[in-house]
Parts: sequence; structure tokens; C-alpha cells
Amino acid sequence: MAKKILLIVAVLVVAVLGRVGYKVAQASGQFTEVETVQAGTCSTIAVASGPEDLVIDHATGIAYIAATDRRVKNPRPRGSIYMLDLKDPYSLPVEVLGGTPNDFFSHGVSLWRGSDGGLRLFAVNHQQTGETVEIFDVAEDGQLHHAETIRSEVMHSFNDVVAVGPRQFYATNDQRFDGGIGGALEVFLGLPLGDLVYFDGKQAVASLQAKEQQAQPPALASIFHSSVGPKKAPAACGKGEPKVDHDAHRCEAKTRG
Repeated sequence: MAKKILLIVAVLVVAVLGRVGYKVAQASGQFTEVETVQAGTCSTIAVASGPEDLVIDHATGIAYIAATDRRVKNPRPRGSIYMLDLKDPYSLPVEVLGGTPNDFFSHGVSLWRGSDGGLRLFAVNHQQTGETVEIFDVAEDGQLHHAETIRSEVMHSFNDVVAVGPRQFYATNDQRFDGGIGGALEVFLGLPLGDLVYFDGKQAVASLQAKEQQAQPPALASIFHSSVGPKKAPAACGKGEPKVDHDAHRCEAKTRG
């Protein structure tokens, strides 16, 4: 009996280690075919430590860069957002985030321009009190003026955000469990448990709840999000239900032209 138990335990250990090894190799691109292309000219731009995401306003040629030095643990660092003029080859990043919010630990960012030409920047913020999306009005000089903070119980592990209206957005929860054994198993086993959240300006709903909650996404051609794994096609969402494979990570939008 003892031998059978040991054999079962050994098989389980080998299976778990094999799963972890496969997911690590997969995430490192071992099974990905890379097409060789002609490299362009690249240059290094000095910016604050920990740049996580950037978004470009193609109308003005301005890039907004979110950065937080994640290597610093104590005291907790305050991240910021920087503006870079891509039209000027000698331009340097300029900090444009004001004093609000005081607790700002940045991740994904997105821009939305209204019909009146007004520009808003949305930023994922890992506050100590929970996940939020911060909305800023962008002034003509690029400075950010805090408009409001959006939080919801379905926002628990935000990674990226894509703005689709003055207060509306999609965002990705890249994990379901916040630490503990569940979080460790989710990471090391590569379990596809993330989801896509839609905020309609009044309420936020996770992708599987969208139909029941009657959330109505705007008229988009598609919402694309990336997933970890081989041959995972970007998911597309339009006027109907968001369709995701629950391994959500990055998120981008394409409006109807």
C-alpha cells in the first residue's frame, strides 16, 4: 500500500514539474517561430526606473510613459507618468503627473480623445488599498490633471487598460488569486484564470458576467488582448459579449473607422 502511495505521489510530482517546465519554456518563447525582419535604428532614452507601459498620441506625436521603481520595497515608491515629444530627436522625458493621487504605483496606460478634441489618460494604479483606474485630463502643455478614481470589487489584479469613452474602459485582470497558495499555483502552473473587465461609466463587470449584468460595450470594431501560450489568437469583442480565453494580459482597442 505504501509503495502505491509513493508511486502516486511521485507521478503527481513529475506531472507538476513537467507542467511548470513546459509553461516556463513556453513563456520564454521556446515554441515560438520568429520571423527575421530588417531592424530599424534604435536609440536609448533615459527615463525614470521601472517603465512599465507607454501610449502615443499620434495626433501630437507625444508619448506618455508610466514608470514605477518596483525594486524599491521600503519605503513604498511613488510612480509617475512622463511625457516625451517623439517629433524632437533631442527631447527628454518630462514628468507630467501632479500630486494626485498620492499613492500611485503605475501599470498600463491608455488615451482617449473626445469629439471636442479633449484628451484623457487612463492609468492602472496598484494602490495599497486596492486596484484602481485613474482618469486624468491632459492639458495643452501635456500636464495631467486628476479627474477621478474608479474602483470596483471585480478589479483585483489589473494589468492593462484601454479607454473607449470619457469614463468607459476595458481592463485585464491577469490573475484570479491575490497571493497565497492559489496565487502560487496559478503562476507556476500557468493556469489561464485571468479575465477581461468592462466599465460602462457606472458599473464594472467581469467578462463572464457581462451578459447577465447587461453591460453594453461601445461600438468598437474589436478589442484585442494577448494571452500566454502557443497559437493563442487575440480575442475580439464588439457590440456583443466580450469573448476571452481567460488568460488575459495586454489589451488594445480598434474603433470603427
